[in-house]
Amino acid sequence: MDQALSILDRALKGDTGALSFLERTSAIYVYDCTSNYGNESLGSCHHPKIFGAWDFLNEALNEIERYEAKALASLANGTSSVPYEDSVLDPHVQLLATMARRAARRSSASDRRLVEVCLSNAAHFHEHGSNEYAHNLIENNQQMRDRVIGRIATITFDFSNNGSYSSAFINPICMDNLCSVVATNAIAMGPHEFSSLVLGWIIPSINTMPLYSVASVVYHLAVEALSKSAPRGSQETLKNLFEPLLCKAIAPLLQESVQNSDNGDSEMMGCDRNNNQRVAAMAFKALEKWCSATSCGIKKVRDMCLKNNLNVIEVISDAMYSDSELVMDALSEFLETTLQNNTKDQSIFQDLSTTFAESVMKDMVSISIPDLAHAETEMESEMKERELILAELISAIGLQRFRFGARLLSGDLGVCRCLVSIARSLAEASQSLLRSKNLNGVEKGLVDLLIKAISHPSRQVYSLALEAFAFLLNQNDGLATQILPILQSKAIIPPSLVGLSSSYDLDMDFHEFERFREFHLNDILSVCYINCRSYYIDSCCMAVEEFCTMAPNPHTPFQLEAALFCLAAVSFDASKRALLANATPRSLETAAKASASQLPGTKKYDASFIAADALNHDEKLSRCILLLSKHNIVSSFSNPLLLCQLCRLLGRYANWLSKTSKSGVFDVAATLTMSCFKEAATTFGQKTDLLKETSSSPFAEAASALRNMITRSPQKFANDESLSVLESGWLYVYSSTPSEKGAAVDIEDRIALCTGITRVISVLPYDRWSYSLSNLAGSTIQCIERLLTSIKDDMDRQGGQENLDGRGISISEEFRVFACIIRTFHEAVKSRSHFDLNQRQLPLLDLLHKVWPCVTHVAKTLCRNEMVISSLSEILLTVTSLQHDGHDAALLSEASNIAESIMDSVSSQQDLMRHTVPLMEFVKEMVESFGYKAERLVTKESSHLPYDSNIQTVIENLLRKTFVMMHINQFNPDVLPGLFSVSQSCIRHCPNLFLSLDSVANETESINSKTVKAAMSSITTRHVDLIRASLLYLNEIFISLTLSNDSHGADSKGKLIEVINPLRSELIQTLINGSCGIFPREILDPAGMLLVSILKTTSPDEAEQLCIKALSSDIFRLGDDAKQEALVVLRKCWHAEITPAILMDMLDDIWTLHQNDESDDTVVGGDAILRFVQKYKSSK
Repeated sequence: MDQALSILDRALKGDTGALSFLERTSAIYVYDCTSNYGNESLGSCHHPKIFGAWDFLNEALNEIERYEAKALASLANGTSSVPYEDSVLDPHVQLLATMARRAARRSSASDRRLVEVCLSNAAHFHEHGSNEYAHNLIENNQQMRDRVIGRIATITFDFSNNGSYSSAFINPICMDNLCSVVATNAIAMGPHEFSSLVLGWIIPSINTMPLYSVASVVYHLAVEALSKSAPRGSQETLKNLFEPLLCKAIAPLLQESVQNSDNGDSEMMGCDRNNNQRVAAMAFKALEKWCSATSCGIKKVRDMCLKNNLNVIEVISDAMYSDSELVMDALSEFLETTLQNNTKDQSIFQDLSTTFAESVMKDMVSISIPDLAHAETEMESEMKERELILAELISAIGLQRFRFGARLLSGDLGVCRCLVSIARSLAEASQSLLRSKNLNGVEKGLVDLLIKAISHPSRQVYSLALEAFAFLLNQNDGLATQILPILQSKAIIPPSLVGLSSSYDLDMDFHEFERFREFHLNDILSVCYINCRSYYIDSCCMAVEEFCTMAPNPHTPFQLEAALFCLAAVSFDASKRALLANATPRSLETAAKASASQLPGTKKYDASFIAADALNHDEKLSRCILLLSKHNIVSSFSNPLLLCQLCRLLGRYANWLSKTSKSGVFDVAATLTMSCFKEAATTFGQKTDLLKETSSSPFAEAASALRNMITRSPQKFANDESLSVLESGWLYVYSSTPSEKGAAVDIEDRIALCTGITRVISVLPYDRWSYSLSNLAGSTIQCIERLLTSIKDDMDRQGGQENLDGRGISISEEFRVFACIIRTFHEAVKSRSHFDLNQRQLPLLDLLHKVWPCVTHVAKTLCRNEMVISSLSEILLTVTSLQHDGHDAALLSEASNIAESIMDSVSSQQDLMRHTVPLMEFVKEMVESFGYKAERLVTKESSHLPYDSNIQTVIENLLRKTFVMMHINQFNPDVLPGLFSVSQSCIRHCPNLFLSLDSVANETESINSKTVKAAMSSITTRHVDLIRASLLYLNEIFISLTLSNDSHGADSKGKLIEVINPLRSELIQTLINGSCGIFPREILDPAGMLLVSILKTTSPDEAEQLCIKALSSDIFRLGDDAKQEALVVLRKCWHAEITPAILMDMLDDIWTLHQNDESDDTVVGGDAILRFVQKYKSSK
């Protein structure tokens, strides 16, 4: 291969040098002074040249043509020794076209600026060059560009393939890429060139050019006209060109290609059937993109085509018969876009009609009665035409139901999917038409096709049909009852996924089926339920009764599981409806109005109907629960998937069960839940083959259901029998555990279970609290002690070397469970006023005293494990929650000492610093809970309490230790987010205490000063959490400057101003520059908040100077118009004339506009900048 082809070849193979060369060549120009011919007056270097993308492209095209000519000659002579596959240059042409498209996206002015930059950087040109020669180089580069674009256009529109050798240029993908280069260049050169290409080239020559190339260029013209780099006026030109292009080029091309797309005998340019189909597909894609760019609906398209005596609706109807998935896909996308635009047009039209009528009513003199009647007639006619078009399309897709059945039998997935996609788009667009009942049965074909589609074995097809029914159900009274059995059958787990014989292969695994059922089928079932509530509940409950009483077979448990799933899917709405069984008349009236609002255009419901429906729900759901308990399905079927679904059902209906008036139903449900829990703990404690594919386990679902039931009514479980079962289940968690490991059950399941058990204990008599809590936490504490003993024994055997294996995780999990017990019990009893504080806290303090030796030992010996420290921080946080008033400073001091000891242990080891991140949350909680007490002492307020001095000492020592640790480790970035969060809380709750911490490690610089500097340096990193935390901390400082002196004191404000004022200019510069595409997008909102706070605390004159300086930076690449408008918005912000939300919105737009794949300023002066300026000119 020659040089250019060799570079392309190496780049395709991933060579970094070749890729880098192509990247640089497409973005910059190089001054070449090595040529030795020409003008002797230029010294030893004769005729220096500019080399860039266009020179490389020209040479590469030459080499491709030479290479293919040699290959063709070799094939003709039979002398080729290279395999045909190795001689194909399709990927090389595609890569070359990608490079050409990037270069073509630059305007001529941008190209000229890049050449000028190249010459200004060339020392040889400064010595030997001249303005005239610079002009010649620029002109030569432009001529080279014109030559390359001309060659690509010639290849695109005139290339023909002769002989047996297939050129890379004839490949449809390569041809499409080359067409995109022609279109990109036309857009980049400006609206005049854009118009010339369409009006002076495409339309006059439509009958002589390859139709695929025409369609492809037209498609890419719309794509490029919508890009950020499109010059100003491109979109307006596109709108002006749409009608002539549609009538004289796209529509005729589309009609001919559709007619011939399934006819192999077409004479059109000698194309075969496949090429006709490609042309039809590309024509639909082009039309879709132009309609999207101009917001043109299907009615406007039809009206424009009728002016040229072409009925585009008939063309669309004919295209629906295509056997090509390519054509059907493009047609589906086209209809989706134009129907959505049609719906928007109709909505806007209706709004205008209403506004017009209201204005006429206000001033009847301004318009005559005949004019008013004429206007109303015009509006009605417009609406009628839109409805007729929709009706025609609905009829056309309805006729496809016969072909759909044939395609279903032949296994043609692609065409079936596209037909259903079209039906879905029509269903969405025709909701108001269907509601009006004016279709006279035309929609039956559409519904019939969708019903057939639901039965399709492929999820790609029936999922689209389900989406369509979500639009149709509200418009058809009997459709919900018609499709409910089909939906229920879709809920049954396919036999092939559970090891049973099946007649067809499924296109998804168990996890995909679970996701489909939970996130897709669940939604359509909810819509179906809203349309036929009583029928839905009756059907599901009858199915449950049938499967409970019938003779079991291998499929029965999965059928019953599906019935329970259907009930669980509507649990939220069904529970609310069932709870209306004993509601007041007013509540029933409100429910009737709510039901009517869910079904617009349907009959109104009265209170008596709602009452009867609620009674039916309550009765049927109660009967269902009683049946499930009576027939003992838990043990009779012994199916883990059924058990999971039953637990899920009980958990979701827990609220209704706790409030139903049906006697004994909750007791039965509670007993059933306990049976499920017991069965899960004994029979299905370990994963079976059937459970390996599931995302949950029976024990997890049983623990979750039990927690929900207990939370609703813990008193129901406060009896010896229930406590015995709960105790057995809790002991099971630890019973099968080897001595050197933690519990066998997942941590989240244990937390769910212990939450429920703790809730039950909280409603027991006071004298049983300590004993019950001790029993519950005893297993956890024993497990921790057993693990620590095992670790100590290992360390003794290994000479003190720490080796936790998985035991570190086990210890951390046990600490989390213990913290959950403390936290849950405290939350449950803290609001009970008949117990004093000591009574509520004493049982928990006893537990803390039991576990504290373990906590202390772990803090001293196992602080190298991150998860252990994280769980210890949860224990420390429970201490702060118990001591909400800070009365027991000793306990707080012990907790702080543990945190400080961990900090001491890791402060000298950089690699362990990240382990202290959870401790920052404890420090922050201490400041937020008790910082105000320490602040009272610092400010010498008379309201401070005697023990506040102890609190001050604890918090001051804790803060000092935290910042000393950070100073020793040079403000480790892993811990900085937590440190900034702590500092933010200090500024908010105890600023004077925080600012009084004057030195760290014998230095004179204050803690706040060092933290502010760390925050400033953190803003320029790429760590999202770190940047956000630093911005929020700095924002808190500026917010504090706006507060009254009573809040923070003049002295603290002076210290803050002294630190922050020198950084004001740099901050504004950094925030505005960061919004120019440098910040991660998630940072823009906190950056905007900080910018607002800075501007509020800056004088208007200074703020204006600083903003002008920031916007004048080279980083801001949107041009003068955008800069001036951005400055106006900033000026309005510091004068409080606009809300901060507008500023944050502007920063987001600036960030988006800078996300350009070009290295130059092609976005400047384009339509995107024009829209930006117009948007913020109207901001208020």
